[in-house]
Amino acid sequence: MPEETANPTPTDAQILENLQNENAQLKARIDQLLTAQQDTALEAERLEQAEQVNLQLRRRLAGASLSQAMAEAAANVGLSAEAAAIYSHRFQCQIDDEGNAHIEPNPTEFLLKELHDNPLLTQAADRARQERQARSVIHGVSAADAVDSAELMAALDRDPGKKALFIRRHGGAALVDLSAKARREGYRN
Repeated sequence: MPEETANPTPTDAQILENLQNENAQLKARIDQLLTAQQDTALEAERLEQAEQVNLQLRRRLAGASLSQAMAEAAANVGLSAEAAAIYSHRFQCQIDDEGNAHIEPNPTEFLLKELHDNPLLTQAADRARQERQARSVIHGVSAADAVDSAELMAALDRDPGKKALFIRRHGGAALVDLSAKARREGYRN
């Protein structure tokens, strides 16, 4: 009588069933890994897009912060914002992790130095002051006698709209008087 073996030899059907089960498990594992890779690739793409959006927003915030700082510095030193804006390229603006802007060099100090060193900028500051004075007189905030007549007349001559507003508000006689006083002070248009 043949002896029974502890490990009987598997049949072809059992081998086939074991291989099919193993293949199904391997396919499932491959699908899991492919899904994980796709998720990782998708996550990396979303991260890259978020970084690009963040960079764009930081640039926009830096630009807006620099424009605001330049306008404030211009007002501090008596320049028009437009005159100060031509120097914007000389500044660096960095945005920190909390969203605060850091501008180098200091815009007010820079503009003060430029005013001291640049006669054209000094003329622009004088013109801006004249414009402010003219607006002040035109809108009745200041009396015409309170400002330099020659400067006021120069500002009105540069802008016919302001001159017309001055005439409407103060009358034609006031413009004639202002013009005569400005000529006596040396104004020539």
